[in-house]
Amino acid sequence: MTQFCRHLSSALAINNLGGDFTVSPCCYFSHSESVHDLSTLPQLREKWNSADLTKTCSLCIHQEQQKQTSYRQAGFDLMTDSDGLQMLTIAVTKQCNLACASCDSGSSTFWQDENIRNGVENTKVLDRKGTNTDDKLVSWFETLDTTNLRYIKFGGGEPLMNNTHLRILELVNNPQDITIQYTSNYTLYPSDKTLAQWQRFKLVKWIGSIDGVGKQFEYLRWPAKFSTVEKLISKAVAECPGNVMFGIEHTLNPFNIFYYDKIQEWYRDIMLTNRFSDTSDFNIHPCYGTIGIEKTPPALRKKVKEKYGNKHEISIMLDQYPYTEHESAINWVKTLDKWRNLQWGTTFDDITEYFNSH
Repeated sequence: MTQFCRHLSSALAINNLGGDFTVSPCCYFSHSESVHDLSTLPQLREKWNSADLTKTCSLCIHQEQQKQTSYRQAGFDLMTDSDGLQMLTIAVTKQCNLACASCDSGSSTFWQDENIRNGVENTKVLDRKGTNTDDKLVSWFETLDTTNLRYIKFGGGEPLMNNTHLRILELVNNPQDITIQYTSNYTLYPSDKTLAQWQRFKLVKWIGSIDGVGKQFEYLRWPAKFSTVEKLISKAVAECPGNVMFGIEHTLNPFNIFYYDKIQEWYRDIMLTNRFSDTSDFNIHPCYGTIGIEKTPPALRKKVKEKYGNKHEISIMLDQYPYTEHESAINWVKTLDKWRNLQWGTTFDDITEYFNSH
């Protein structure tokens, strides 16, 4: 067992790239390996453990330097110091029914369609049918020693868009010992077969990616409708098995950070608990890429701190990601407006003026 990080010895992340696969000890590890099967996993673990961790684990190191709880640190709560595979993370599909503002065509088939429709060159072509890749993921799972497995995470794309997750759950022999987690977009309700499988497991964490409320949610998680999400949550809280917990993954970007109080208010009113009054999770993360949090303009940063105070968690997060520039973020939302007949300035009208000054 590697004491620096338990993921290095006891976790595995498999990423389905829409036909090809990569593996790494976790989804934050900076260097993933392309593989055709898992026969070389012991050698890969040796390679991961001997790597320059200041480079491969730079994100966790940065988070800890900024006094945030890193994924490395969280691993000590999720895994024991015993050997063997304890945590498995699988990006089961790139199939997705959304083209979120913070995503791209390498992670979503809907984004691929969006790019092709708008004449974007060099758009990555993803595996649509998924039959071969689904079969491979299932066969790989069958080869793993899951004796000590305690946590399975499913992501995508949208993991509920195909049955790969379900086929894997059906193979688990000790579900009473295992917590499963889904990172979803809360637009698709689980099938009856999925709900039946969920009842077998120790705990189910169904986490929804929600970056705002109302029209702001619909802009950032296009083309989802916020009313659809609210109806699904109400149905889920009322009908899901009692071992199902709910949660929110809220990604902070320059356009939603000022409105953090709005989603907190909605969260408290709508989905604070499951039907047994167990408190649900609310996690915030910085957005990276085209609308990364570092692109929040100085004038808006000042306004956010005036609204929430310098010691508020989002003010602290802003300090952890110093300003770079915001022109690229504005150019991106203007492109989205053109493609989708939207108006970012109307949707986020309280903050538009702060993007016009530095």
